[in-house]
Amino acid sequence: MKNFLKKHKILIISVLISATYGLVARLGFGLFHKMNSISYLVVIPIIMGAIPQLIKTSVKRKAYLDLLFIPWISVLTFFVITYAFKLEGFICLLILALPFIVLGTLIAFIVRIFKINSAQRKKKTLISFLLLPAFLSPMEDYIPSPSKDYTVRNEIEILASKQMIWNHIIEVDQIDEKEYNSGVFQYLGIPRPIQASVSYKGVGATRIGEFSGGLKFVEIIETFKPLEEAEFSIQLDEKSLRKIAFDHHVLNGNYFHFNTAKYRIKSREGKHFLSLESSYYLRSKLNFYGAFWGNWMLEDFQGRLLSVIKNRCELKTNEL
Repeated sequence: MKNFLKKHKILIISVLISATYGLVARLGFGLFHKMNSISYLVVIPIIMGAIPQLIKTSVKRKAYLDLLFIPWISVLTFFVITYAFKLEGFICLLILALPFIVLGTLIAFIVRIFKINSAQRKKKTLISFLLLPAFLSPMEDYIPSPSKDYTVRNEIEILASKQMIWNHIIEVDQIDEKEYNSGVFQYLGIPRPIQASVSYKGVGATRIGEFSGGLKFVEIIETFKPLEEAEFSIQLDEKSLRKIAFDHHVLNGNYFHFNTAKYRIKSREGKHFLSLESSYYLRSKLNFYGAFWGNWMLEDFQGRLLSVIKNRCELKTNEL
């Protein structure tokens, strides 16, 4: 063990410095609610990837496998620390993994190409890198964050009457764990639907959507066309937020918001189809990345919920 530590002393120190820098950045950007910024999601992983290469000797830097794995080890160490202190959840780390690993690895190769061998030069470069977010983050505040709406739509064929389908979408009886086919997102912390109740059936009614962990959404019925269409506006019940990182970083953040959810029943060639369409908006400088995850998660959720409705309608129809 002693020989291993002695042999890899510089490597271990550089990884710990990189991970510690990431942790300090996470605390700082989290404190000022800037975790969806370019400075955090782009600049910080670049610096974390550069730190080990700027600290290591030129001889060690020639190993290309080091260039690949050292940024990964640094990021993994950083992730383990943030998860252990409950600063991030699994789903948040999954979202962060792509920019942190890709950009960290890329900058490691760039540093290798430029061959920064001079000790004095390495020192000045390292200090410049470490201080870069302190200069960029305030400047980023002056750049407007564009808002953009996104829509995700799923559709499923249901072998049941329109009336049967309609009866299962306005109010949703309790969904037990065995009935809902949970996927990887649920295991990583995304809540699953439990039930939905309404104050009455008509425009203006309040619909409460309940999810696992006690999370709730307050929905107002905006469109109510029996056997055809129902649309709800959506607001998060902030009092129901779970004490996990995902709820506070995403659901209660200032850059993601659900707009509406819409059910439609259509008939084609004698068959009935139920679609679920959700809209949301993002406000950040990295909307394209947020939309990548938002669309994926919503499509997964909607597909699983529609499957529950389909199974219930068809089972009830077969019992008649």
